[in-house]
Amino acid sequence: MTLSSHSTASRGHLNTQGHEDAREDASPPANWSAKWQHRPLRRAQGEEPRRPLIRKPENLAGSPYDTPQGRELSERYWEQVFPQDWETVSQMTGEGFDVALMPAISGLVVIDCDVKEYEEDTGYVAGFVKRGRVVSPAPKVVKRGIDDLQREVERLGHTMAELATYAVSTKSGGVHLYYQSPPRLKLKTMGHRDNWRVDIVAHNDHGDRSWVAAPPTTEYQVIRDLRVAQMPTWLAEFLRNEVSTWPKPGGQRRQAATRVRQRARADYERAVTPGDRRDYYREWIAHELYEVELANQHGGWNDALNRCAWTLFTEAELPYAVGRNLILTAAAPVNTREERKALDTINSAWRAARPGDNSYLEA
Repeated sequence: MTLSSHSTASRGHLNTQGHEDAREDASPPANWSAKWQHRPLRRAQGEEPRRPLIRKPENLAGSPYDTPQGRELSERYWEQVFPQDWETVSQMTGEGFDVALMPAISGLVVIDCDVKEYEEDTGYVAGFVKRGRVVSPAPKVVKRGIDDLQREVERLGHTMAELATYAVSTKSGGVHLYYQSPPRLKLKTMGHRDNWRVDIVAHNDHGDRSWVAAPPTTEYQVIRDLRVAQMPTWLAEFLRNEVSTWPKPGGQRRQAATRVRQRARADYERAVTPGDRRDYYREWIAHELYEVELANQHGGWNDALNRCAWTLFTEAELPYAVGRNLILTAAAPVNTREERKALDTINSAWRAARPGDNSYLEA
């Protein structure tokens, strides 16, 4: 690893397919910057998702990189800022890698407008309809984050023309909008909310390590080669002060489930007799797992797995194998790729909850 290195235009939307500005030549886009920080990514293969080459420094325990040299390499990968020209970044794809952009350490905020499919009859995030052992695709409807962004921009009395900036089309048919970080407002990375299929990729609480796939990765093309605009103050304030307070997808059901879970946990803590404690303990764990099941329907699956795993391994004090099996059952991954992703999240929670305990590697 080398570290030297769909709406119509008339409505103000970005056409992310076949745009005349999309680039396929070897020269850098006119408004691409060598100051932006890029890293190689392991390409998706089969059911293995695209992912960074090395874990974050705090997650190295039990990995081949759990050495002083490996920790130094991880810190360089995730944190160090160094010059990168277009040729260097392009070599990553030539060497069989995809490319990640690290917005926060590049002085950027990326608005990631996604495309999501939903089951037509339930409105849940589209996956699969399970009938016994038979798994079949469910009827779907498509909704776009760019529509959600336009709706809110117009509600605030502005137009999409005010947001013109450097833009990249994504593999899913969505779009990444690049902005210079607001000088006086520090935006944090945020995921989807109810009726808001937009991610904000910026700073986060554990270091500025959020990333997005970027050109010249295959299927990521610059569709508007404009100067990267300064994010308008009104937009930054809206994202920080309003969007951050919105409920996550399935908010009402999740809030109700959270209240029930909290009551079950309080009942367990107040219980006196061994029988009552056992019964309330089981009820509490069941409600923890139910919130993972809700994430299958409304999104936020990985966050729900991480929170549940942390609780089961710390507060509920479950052994690794028991907690892992319960969470995987609730998560109901539909293929081996989803199962590996779930296991990665569960293992990460275990390492954080039980530092130095590598028994999960033998399970």
